[in-house]
Amino acid sequence: MNAPAVVLASADDRTRQVLEAAGYALLFAPTADALIHVLGSGYGDIAVVDAAMLSAAARRIADAVERKRPGIPIVVLGGEGPVRFPIPTRHAPLPGDGEGLLDAIGHAFDGVEAGSRSGQDSLSRAVGAHLARYFEAHAPGLPGPGLHGRVLREVERSLITHALDATRGNQLKAATLLGLNRNTLRKKIRDLDIDIVRGLR
Repeated sequence: MNAPAVVLASADDRTRQVLEAAGYALLFAPTADALIHVLGSGYGDIAVVDAAMLSAAARRIADAVERKRPGIPIVVLGGEGPVRFPIPTRHAPLPGDGEGLLDAIGHAFDGVEAGSRSGQDSLSRAVGAHLARYFEAHAPGLPGPGLHGRVLREVERSLITHALDATRGNQLKAATLLGLNRNTLRKKIRDLDIDIVRGLR
């Protein structure tokens, strides 16, 4: 199993170095607003949050977690976090040799159900991560108008292409896999200009 993806809400360079050396995929959230946005996108298996940031925006961060990412483990870096923060957290000292931080991350998963750790919601996280990167690429501006339609078209095209590939171009099997009527699938194949190669994978 790959190392979990970490949302890092801390400007501490040593923390970043320790997590990168351990092989974690990182997404940086330098402010409370950025952390709330990233959590809402579905990215990350765990959040490592600076204690000062958590204390300053405890209610807003807790609301975002409860609404968008219930159950995500949270490690508070460099302090115990706010006394009244309503979500259980793990404490990690600022890393010296890094062992304290890595231990806290490991222990933070103790109470998480195995299903959520094993990738049950990995599709949602993957989509959320791609969208977060897409928005970041357009910062400080926004993507062009019509984003909803563009995203749905690209996702649908990719999904149908993968289904046809998995069924070796068999449209009846692909339609069953996708939960679509065969005629609906044929129309989508035409509309999305999808090439079909039969019998190959």
